[in-house]
Amino acid sequence: MDVLRKCNVPVVKVEGNEADDVVATLVEQVLERGYRVVIASPDKDFKQLISENVQIVMPLAELDRWCFYTLKHFMAQYNCDPHSDLSLRCIMGDEVDGVPGIQHLVPGFGRRTALKLLKKHAH
Repeated sequence: MDVLRKCNVPVVKVEGNEADDVVATLVEQVLERGYRVVIASPDKDFKQLISENVQIVMPLAELDRWCFYTLKHFMAQYNCDPHSDLSLRCIMGDEVDGVPGIQHLVPGFGRRTALKLLKKHAH
């Protein structure tokens, strides 16, 4: 954090809160003021924040470069709304976050079935 401060990069830290929750709160505040947002992070949890006014820049290790995720790109790649991303990962499982998913409980339950459920029951 000292390096960031010396480079005049603002550092926001809220004790007792995870960084992604702080970033999500800041994103909402910035959007309310009429600005657009670009989040640069390798954390896939930020994908749920993608909208017309929020883009994500993430590293793609396999291509040795960074990649922009816009709403259009997200929809084309995942065939679901970014706001459903967290629900989809909870249903399908997320090994990195320690979420087991339900495939081991319901044989044959896959991504297509999960997407159908999300589209039918999404808010």
